[in-house]
Amino acid sequence: MKDFFHTSTFPILYDRKFLNSSFSVADYHRRDHPSSSLDNFMATDSPRFSIVVPLVGDVNLFELTLASLLRDRSSGTEVILVHDGTYEDPYSLGSEITIVDAQSRRLASMLNQALASASADLIAIVRPGVELPENWQSDIGPSFADEKSASAVPVIVPLADPGEIVAAGLKTNYGFQRILEGDGDKIADRVFGRLRPIGPTQWAAFYRRSILELAGNFDTTVDDQYLDLDIALTLNRLGYRSHFAAQCIATIARPALITKQADQPHGNSAQRAITRHSRDDSALGRGLLSFAKEVVSTLLQPSMFFQAMGRVGAFGANASDQKFAKRIERVNRMRLAIEKSGLKIHASDLAAEVQLETQRSTQKRAA
Repeated sequence: MKDFFHTSTFPILYDRKFLNSSFSVADYHRRDHPSSSLDNFMATDSPRFSIVVPLVGDVNLFELTLASLLRDRSSGTEVILVHDGTYEDPYSLGSEITIVDAQSRRLASMLNQALASASADLIAIVRPGVELPENWQSDIGPSFADEKSASAVPVIVPLADPGEIVAAGLKTNYGFQRILEGDGDKIADRVFGRLRPIGPTQWAAFYRRSILELAGNFDTTVDDQYLDLDIALTLNRLGYRSHFAAQCIATIARPALITKQADQPHGNSAQRAITRHSRDDSALGRGLLSFAKEVVSTLLQPSMFFQAMGRVGAFGANASDQKFAKRIERVNRMRLAIEKSGLKIHASDLAAEVQLETQRSTQKRAA
């Protein structure tokens, strides 16, 4: 079976009744909206980035990654170190970087608090053990020339064997399994030509912050392992694109950190994703079919048994996932209403409108 996201299209949900609600295109048009950041972007070959490094895992790998970022960063680029409250800054880096105490070990919480401290609209997330190439900003920058680009996907290769791909982003299938794109392939133009990542992995990822904010940032109810695929699916549903930046090749000292994470069963997260991100299928029906396929797969891949069992645990309705799906539908209706009027909409503006509409709805229910 071909990958689901390589063979499907994603229509935007639209309800004409929405135009009669408390939000209107006129509301949007009457507000003062900042000009697009695209003009500022095009004025420089190296747009400004906020680099986020979450302190998770091996401290030695963290120091290796941080040292490489400080060595190669361009002027004006900020580095944000986010930790769970245990980092004591032994090298007195507080004057060179921003240090954020998230008071949490959940990756989503750490990243969201780092994003709240970021000053740039372009975000680089680099997990310990990964080193970006020296010219990564000029490699990644053009990926965001289109304001509909929400993320950029680098290639990650082993430090000891840079001719083989560990991950070129993520892909998924009918059952919303988290799969590494390009894992095990050789570095070659013909290989790059057939890779179609839906978004970057959490190990090296580039995002437009304003679009992340529109998506609600990283969902703290999602397991760390599945966090990158969940945000990729969300951005896709909102109509934004991910750009494959094959020219940006990062290295990782211990590639097993990425591949072993991908091999871990995540059936619960995958089943939740059906509720959160599928458009037409029944969550239960689609889940049962995926469960059956995973059970059959255990004959050749025993670990799929645990994948299937995890899926069963999420068959019931999850109120938070249903609420999330409704919010994404509401954002899409607002975006389409504005776009159909002929106005140009920017993610930061739409995020503000979503917040205002949510406040109006809350006040209306309370009245």
